[in-house]
Amino acid sequence: MVAAILEYKASLAEPVTAYPQTHFTQSSYSHWAVDEILMYIFVHLKLTPIQAVERFRAKMNSYSTMQKDGSRNTEANCIFSIAYDVATDILDILIAME
Repeated sequence: MVAAILEYKASLAEPVTAYPQTHFTQSSYSHWAVDEILMYIFVHLKLTPIQAVERFRAKMNSYSTMQKDGSRNTEANCIFSIAYDVATDILDILIAME
């Protein structure tokens, strides 16, 4: 299953500074998210990879909707929203492999 996650990461666009800032942000946060998911799987070895990714995704969903003093921190929300999307993609891949 780890090989499938690494394959997913290899398919992601590389961050390129010559592209618009939004592309750079999306791709760099996506690569970060895959690394975090892999680390989460390795730290939580008592969970199946699917369970670990589900928990990671739930955390990212929670973080992406957090508000401080009634206002959203859009930059922080962005990284966690992207991580949620990446986790959803990876979860779909892992479920399809079963």
